[in-house]
Amino acid sequence: MKVRVWGGTRKRPKLEGYEEVSNIVIGDWLYFKEDHDKRADTKKYKCIANKVEPLKKYASYEDLIKQHKKYKSTKRDFNQIISEKIKSVDNQ
Repeated sequence: MKVRVWGGTRKRPKLEGYEEVSNIVIGDWLYFKEDHDKRADTKKYKCIANKVEPLKKYASYEDLIKQHKKYKSTKRDFNQIISEKIKSVDNQ
């Protein structure tokens, strides 16, 4: 997906550009880790908002890496996002 990258201040926000990210969509929310850093916080965007532009959906991780070799080492990141979301649902 493409997500907007904002800069500036809260009073005067500025669109700096777009970033292409691989992510997991759960319900209406898109979850991803910036630069696929497993120590980074998981960011989220509402999919139905106009901040997110879908590019292509893949049914599995294997389908993703067949088309995009650069994501070959990101399986741990995806699994960590999934486990975070499962834990948060279990705690509710």
